[in-house]
Amino acid sequence: MFVATAGWRSYRARFGSQFRSNLRELSRHDFQNPDRVRIDQERRLAEMVRWAAETVPYYRNLFRLEGIDPDSIRVLEDLKRIPFLDKETVRLRGAELLSEGFSRRILIAGHSSGTTGTALRLVHTREALVGSTR
Repeated sequence: MFVATAGWRSYRARFGSQFRSNLRELSRHDFQNPDRVRIDQERRLAEMVRWAAETVPYYRNLFRLEGIDPDSIRVLEDLKRIPFLDKETVRLRGAELLSEGFSRRILIAGHSSGTTGTALRLVHTREALVGSTR
């Protein structure tokens, strides 16, 4: 009985109202003009990079050291200017990769599968798990 209850809770957490809301949002783009979709993607990319520069200590310092203006990252091609984040950096500087925009109380500890080596310690929010295969 406990396994069934745990499975039901896991299913509900992954595919509940937040999942359905995300699915509706994504489905809205199915038949849109490709140029409108690209414009929306670029807007979201710029917002994400700006948010990372403002709230994630690792990226705030990286952009300063590399002389990258977060507002200059506007299209997919611009991402090449940001150095690649490797596993070793995540292992060594994981705490600096946590956004100051989230209360530590809502973060859930987890880890990667470690299929390509040592598993990584990770944290995420409940919303990040929605629809995941974890």
